[in-house]
Amino acid sequence: MAGFKFYNPLGNEITKEEFISSYSPCYFNSVNPVVEEAIMKLMGKQRYTEQEVFDILAWKIGAIKQNPYNTPEFEYNKNWNKNSLDAFSRGYKIDVSDITEKLNEINEPTVDSFIEKIAKVQITYIDEKGEINTRNFGCVYAITLLFFRTNKNEPIYDSFVSKAMQAIINDIKPWGEYISAKSTDPGGFSNVYNEYKAFLQNCFEDSWTSRDVDRALWVYGHMFPEK
Repeated sequence: MAGFKFYNPLGNEITKEEFISSYSPCYFNSVNPVVEEAIMKLMGKQRYTEQEVFDILAWKIGAIKQNPYNTPEFEYNKNWNKNSLDAFSRGYKIDVSDITEKLNEINEPTVDSFIEKIAKVQITYIDEKGEINTRNFGCVYAITLLFFRTNKNEPIYDSFVSKAMQAIINDIKPWGEYISAKSTDPGGFSNVYNEYKAFLQNCFEDSWTSRDVDRALWVYGHMFPEK
């Protein structure tokens, strides 16, 4: 753990424990605790239903309305329909049935198996001219499903924790510099993800799989915008 420094929003150095205890609760400034509790109950299942995968993806993408009176009977954002399982990422339609089938086919959940079987699944977008565009489902969403399937033994990952990691490793104070998140291209993502895991283990030691650590890093990463 030697060499890692942590800062509050004003740039004053704080302890690792203070970092976690001060930043982690801020996560709930934008996330409803009721929603979070309901989603976390989906951890560690061997098989998932299409509705459960739909809800996990809606949670990660931000398609669940986070109003303060929400209940486990979630309200979804525009275009998301729990009855038809219509799900979207930046206009691209996700085939939830296909993703669920591939998720349940994986017997040994690993980073590489989820990248190969899930991250590379094609999702589609039909533009105004009626032309069909496709792209990968994506490593961040695949790793989110891995996070749930392994009951947090494989950490969740996105651009914000990537920037937080780089800031801590390079001793960059909040608001000090622009930081670009590391690439999530499937071809090299395994190395990026393993670097992040090594950082968590070295920096946070026994608490490296804690959700409080995840949340603190996610909040911290918002203090380092990209250009």
